[in-house]
Amino acid sequence: MSGFTQSSLARFVLFMIALSVAGIIVAGVHYAVVDLPAQEKMKTAMTEYTRCTGGCVHTNVMYTTPTGTKNPADDTCVQKCRDEYLRP
Repeated sequence: MSGFTQSSLARFVLFMIALSVAGIIVAGVHYAVVDLPAQEKMKTAMTEYTRCTGGCVHTNVMYTTPTGTKNPADDTCVQKCRDEYLRP
């Protein structure tokens, strides 16, 4: 007897299992190297942006727009904070 011989279907199934395990490993490494640091960076940027915009109201002058009540100094301050902390 020449030993164990596999059918082409069995070899294909083993190949697909090996391919899926390799995909899981690549996805895990990608998450750890690329996605997780990007999430941490965004969390830090959002915290700093929130801190920055907390002190943006400088005057009591208000005007009404279709999106709600605005403060002219507030718009400028928020834009400055957005440019500083949320732009790449």
